[in-house]
This record gives sequence, C-alpha cells and structure tokens, in this order.
Amino acid sequence: IRRGTPEEQLAEMRRLNNDLNASRGDAGRGREVFRKLCAPCHQLHGEGGRVGPDLTHANRADREFLLASIVDPSAVIRKENVAYEVETNDGRVLTGVIQEQRDGRISLGVTTGETVVLPQSAVVSLRESAQSLMPENLLKGLKPQEVRDLFSHLQSTPPGTSPP
Repeated sequence: IRRGTPEEQLAEMRRLNNDLNASRGDAGRGREVFRKLCAPCHQLHGEGGRVGPDLTHANRADREFLLASIVDPSAVIRKENVAYEVETNDGRVLTGVIQEQRDGRISLGVTTGETVVLPQSAVVSLRESAQSLMPENLLKGLKPQEVRDLFSHLQSTPPGTSPP
C-alpha cells in the first residue's frame, strides 16, 4: 500500500473542501455514514468504538484539521494511538493499537473495532508501525453529498452541549 504523495494529498483535500463548500450536509444522514465508516474505531458523543481516538473533544470545528486527519492519517500519530505489528508464533501478523498489556496478555484493538487478546508467550515480535491504523482513502467511495453529511455530523453538537 502506497501513501499518497504530499501533492496528491493536498489535491484530495482541496477537492473534498470544494465538495463541502458546494452545499450543506444533513447531520442525521451523516450519523449513518459515521456508524458505517468511523464508529468501528472512533467514538463521537458516546457512540462508537474505542480503538482510535474519541472524536467528541477533538478539534472538530476546524474543517482543515479534520480533512488533514482523514486524508493523511499517518502525518501525526499521537503516542496513545501508535499502531503495532505483532507477529505470533503461529505465523500470524496482526496490526493494531495496544489497549492493555498485563497478566501475561496483550490486548490489541484492530480496525474491525474488535479487541484481540494474545498471550505474551505467543508473541514472537512486537514493533511500532510508522503507519496509522486508520486507512487512507477512507472517503474515496463516498458521494459528495455523503461527505457533506458526514462532516455535518462530525461537526455537530448534541443538544445541551457547547460547540466543539
């Protein structure tokens, strides 16, 4: 898998920004897009998984920040979200975020939103990955209206709370 060049990523961010400027999104429909695309790993307003960062208190009001985080997720990876490649003694290679390491076990959060628990004795090697667990080109399969809807939901605030 090849990361996009900086020029390709900038062009993609501009294209998406133009799509977002073209019309308004519907947060309700965007919530459904979020559930399918993002919620296996990310939580927003108490809904979703815990593999990636909780987006509730992220810089969601800043569209450029969101676009950059989605288009080039490996550009900035916070320490607590570093992915690891784990090779097991039965030949498997798993990639995920270490959620817990204790009692002779490693709990690894993977992109399906599941947690894989491995006995430490089954681990042959454990190495940090330079790539984010979040895939690139996540928005490629979406129609422009779906992208607008998703961003409308991502930038929404639940009733009774202050804006992001």
